Amino acid sequence: MPTPVERANVFYSDNKSIFLERSKKLLNKLNKIGNDHVFHNAIIELVRKDITKIRNTDKNKPLALRLAENAIFYFKDNNSLLKELAISYMHSHKWPNAVKTFESVKKNHNQLFDIYDYHRLLKSYEMSEKFDKYESLLLEGIKKYPDNLDLQFRHLFISVIQHLNQQSYSEALQIINLLLFTKKPGFWGLDTQQLFKYRNQCLIKTEIRPINSAPHGMNIISNRSDGLGERLNALLNAIVLAKTFDYNFGYIWKNQVHAQHLQKGVEKNTKLIGHAIV
Repeated sequence: MPTPVERANVFYSDNKSIFLERSKKLLNKLNKIGNDHVFHNAIIELVRKDITKIRNTDKNKPLALRLAENAIFYFKDNNSLLKELAISYMHSHKWPNAVKTFESVKKNHNQLFDIYDYHRLLKSYEMSEKFDKYESLLLEGIKKYPDNLDLQFRHLFISVIQHLNQQSYSEALQIINLLLFTKKPGFWGLDTQQLFKYRNQCLIKTEIRPINSAPHGMNIISNRSDGLGERLNALLNAIVLAKTFDYNFGYIWKNQVHAQHLQKGVEKNTKLIGHAIV
């Protein structure tokens, strides 16, 4: 006689495509099996693994979300499936739905709400701009996991927001530089683009210029030796990078052109290339 797990494998294999829909017929089949918890848990684990597998394929994120949503129809309030649903909402950038689902998991199964779930809900709060809830959850997480560096960096991010709201741009800039130029754990999903936006705002407000103030003496140097267009292109790129990263800017303008065909093409007008352009 097959075990409950073996029966679950056969059942899921036979009905796999139906789990992508909300079928009352399939629901009735599951209900008829009754209180066979081993069978039900085996089915749930198979569905959960499928959701994760499908979600990890970039083109199938909508399909993973569809399977996760329908799985809750068949197995209401199951914690592991609710987590998968919330994560699928995150991957689909449906942040309000992710917030609501993660909050439900935390409320009903707080003892199973681990450090990864804290980070996921914090990210969902951040993208939903719910910074009041973000801060209270962050402090709760730090109390529960005091040695977690990711939570410490998130706390610094909150202090940036607070300093900006108080128009304390110099203090905000110091923390932003720490976040941008310090090696840190990667799980928490640092929004680098947003930090650079805040940083530019601080630089404008404090009238700080990057020239001669680069961290660790770092420089961005433009050094091309071919035609005028490429030299200017490299020059502009170096200027933008230096300004973005607060590095010193410099350039090298060589007297000669390495590309022989370019040199021959301008034999009659050499003033267009090399040292004569300066």
